Amino acid sequence: MKAEEPFFLDTCGILSAMDEKDPTHAEAARLLRTPGKKLVHSLVFAEVVASSTTRSDLKHLRRVAINEVFRLMEYDPDVEVILVSDELLKECLLLLRDRFQDKEWSLCDMVTIELMRRRHITRVLTRDEDFRQAGFQRLLCSD
Repeated sequence: MKAEEPFFLDTCGILSAMDEKDPTHAEAARLLRTPGKKLVHSLVFAEVVASSTTRSDLKHLRRVAINEVFRLMEYDPDVEVILVSDELLKECLLLLRDRFQDKEWSLCDMVTIELMRRRHITRVLTRDEDFRQAGFQRLLCSD
């Protein structure tokens, strides 16, 4: 991947970059630190912090997760943070209800997928199957 090609950050990718126990940690951390534009939306940050608080396998990351989210939001000039509007949230809920009811996609992933489509972004820092099903390249897998 060229450094100038933008990609989206997913909860899975951010958590992988923080968790040294994760099998894709080294690659996720490298890609997260690679110069070049990255996009992420507010629900991903909420999901990262919530996962590190509620999942027993990630509780050791709680403080790290909060600091990493803050770093990405405030100090990384390569990261564009998109605040999810009420309108986008409603549109994605309707997509899940009416068009993708056969999928087990989360609302957070649906928002990412919709933003990726709108912005013509094809790559995402994840290994989450939802994104392969939607036709995107997962940077932590050999799709």
